[in-house]
Parts: sequence; structure tokens; C-alpha cells
Amino acid sequence: MVGLSANAPLSLVFFGVSSVTAWVVPAYPSIACLIFLKLRALLQAEGDSVPPDDAPVDQSVLIDLCQRLRKYRDLDWSPSPPSRRRSLLRR
Repeated sequence: MVGLSANAPLSLVFFGVSSVTAWVVPAYPSIACLIFLKLRALLQAEGDSVPPDDAPVDQSVLIDLCQRLRKYRDLDWSPSPPSRRRSLLRR
């Protein structure tokens, strides 16, 4: 299970959006609302049209906002290389 915190980098929200929203929206509507508000604020800062802040939040809305934000943010979807520290711990 993926854990989200208030200090998690925004890129975490974009990783596996559909899989994250599939369990966040029904199980944690307040977290889904906070994600919605953050995505909405980022799109608004870019000058894009945004839904009202009291709009209903569901999986399709979050996915749409993430896809729209990709136009403005250069996100690297490639897997990061394994860290040297992690490989040392496995020995």
C-alpha cells in the first residue's frame, strides 16, 4: 500500500494516479479532497480553467486534473536508478 503524507512530494501523487485514487477516494475522502485542492491550485497558477473548490471529487476528476497538469509540469516517469546505499544494505 502507498502511504501519503502532507509533506510528500507532488510527484508521488502523479505516480500510479489511477491505482492511488482507486483506494484513496473511497477510503479517505478528506485526503482525496486535499489532493484535488492542490492540483486545482497548481492548475490555477498556470492559468488553466479549474473546477470550483466545492466540486465533487471522484477518481475521474483527479485523473483529469493530473493529466491536465502534465501539460505544464515536466515530469520524469522513468524509474530512478537504485541508490548505492540500498545496494550496500542488501549484502
